[in-house]
Amino acid sequence: MSLNTKSLSDSDVRLGPLSGVIVIDLTRAVSGPYCTMMLKNLGATIIKIERPGSGDDTRGLGPFKDGISTYNAIFNHGKKSIALDLKNPEDKKIFNDLLAKADVLVENFRPGVMEKMGYSWEFLHQTYPRLIYMAISGYGQTGPIAQHACYDLVAQGVSGMMKLTGHPGDKPTKVGTEIADVLSGIYAAFGVNTALFHRERTGEGSMVDVAMLDCMLSLLYSAVDRFTVTGEEPKAIGNRHPTAVPFETFDTSDRMITICVANDSLFKKMSQVLGHLEWSEDPRFSTIQARAENHDALIDLMTAVLKTKSAKYWVDEFIKVGVPSGRVYDLHETLQFPQLIHRKMVAGFKGDYLNGVKFPGNPLKFSCLEDENIFDPAPKLDENRAEILNFIKTGKI
Repeated sequence: MSLNTKSLSDSDVRLGPLSGVIVIDLTRAVSGPYCTMMLKNLGATIIKIERPGSGDDTRGLGPFKDGISTYNAIFNHGKKSIALDLKNPEDKKIFNDLLAKADVLVENFRPGVMEKMGYSWEFLHQTYPRLIYMAISGYGQTGPIAQHACYDLVAQGVSGMMKLTGHPGDKPTKVGTEIADVLSGIYAAFGVNTALFHRERTGEGSMVDVAMLDCMLSLLYSAVDRFTVTGEEPKAIGNRHPTAVPFETFDTSDRMITICVANDSLFKKMSQVLGHLEWSEDPRFSTIQARAENHDALIDLMTAVLKTKSAKYWVDEFIKVGVPSGRVYDLHETLQFPQLIHRKMVAGFKGDYLNGVKFPGNPLKFSCLEDENIFDPAPKLDENRAEILNFIKTGKI
């Protein structure tokens, strides 16, 4: 397929910047489905290929509501499902016909699986020269441990992220969400879009190789910088910033807040709000370097003042003068936060499908995409077979 953006009508374009892009989705679990979910939210049509009988692994993963895995439903909303056994000649022909009409193929198998099925990059590029092939894996397609199994927790540990997470003296701690899975899905979606842009300029399809471990290390730029400059292994420092002070969480009279002071001007404003403008002239605290050297003394002084009033009081006062600050919310409070509601970042499903189930909306806001937070349901296994087979015949879906 040759995507011609000039042929898209204005109404098509309003459906999103990826309207008209056909993505074949061979993914399962989190990283791959997260990638294709992002592409779907930007207007692409996602044709999800699933195993006959069982489908994506996450169809059997809780929590469940109305007999449906909400985990699976969130990552796969609005996609189209067809069950194919790629060892079956008839199903393999259907898959080949889909590849001939697709713009993108996304998979997150272990390296070598696609080759064993007869779909190496060399074969795909020769047979479908405009096809973009996105391969997501734990360690990448090349390297001494490329074949090793890898999950999110493994990538967090090997990357060094776990050693940096938590409070001093704690055991290495994972981040509170599947950050390696999600991050690799985000990078993969970015890679797909970049490859689409390259194809529009050159006519050439390309392969993109995304590894969870690579993605995790890319987050640690400041830790790597500090280590290579100082030779000291970075350690967990809780909620503190490694260099800026004060830049962490504080207790108030009722709950915890964040205060982020990254320069001397903000420190002066913060000191004034706290009723201690003299701190900004105190040689122990007057510069970033001095505050870093006298961290504990400053934090003790600040905490004594902050505990005298409520979190709301302090946050409101800091916001008035431009000091970045916020309350530390429980998740139920976050989902009711007016700013997120206004930005349509709290999403749900259309109709009666999984009524009451919420999930994060689309964080990318485009002038060419109508922003929504009520999404189509995820497909039942093989639900769209007739529609997908008709697409092979007509090119319309």
